[in-house]
Amino acid sequence: MKSRLLKSLLLIVAAAGIVITYRRFSTEKSVPTPVPKPPEAAKASEPAANKLPGDAHEAKVLAMALEKKPGHTPVLFKLAKIESDEGHFHDAARHLQEIVRREPHNSEARLELGKVLFQTGDVQGAIQQTEEILKTNPSYGDALYNLGAIYGNLGNRERAAEYWKRLIALDPGSENGRKAKQMLGQLQTR
Repeated sequence: MKSRLLKSLLLIVAAAGIVITYRRFSTEKSVPTPVPKPPEAAKASEPAANKLPGDAHEAKVLAMALEKKPGHTPVLFKLAKIESDEGHFHDAARHLQEIVRREPHNSEARLELGKVLFQTGDVQGAIQQTEEILKTNPSYGDALYNLGAIYGNLGNRERAAEYWKRLIALDPGSENGRKAKQMLGQLQTR
């Protein structure tokens, strides 16, 4: 009797689960893919859709680590990444600017700072930081690609092509080299 009651209860629970699951999926509406916003539309308070649940906790832990060891590059870089992922581009820029102030030849920090400044709408700052990389490392592929993309977004096809051609000449088989070649093709068809 007990086993028959248990089987009936499991069947009811299983059936309820199917109904709940069916209703959840059958009432969902498709959501259109969002259109990317131009840099000037980026808001520092706007969280990114892909924010991970542990980011807030990790940011607190990193902030405590920074109190113990101010200016520690890996901590500043990770905090900048979290802030950027959350859409807090001005805060991310502040962390990256601290790294660049302490380590002027840190190309990775400058590259990220250029990306973040572009997101805040500071296009000239983004160009300046990215060009600064090329002064010490003229074959830095990511910087060449990003400058091409910045100028392409500004509608300056000649400057975009200049940077992408330099990248292709240096490293045509790299991922950025292939992307630059593709972007050049798009510039020429417009």
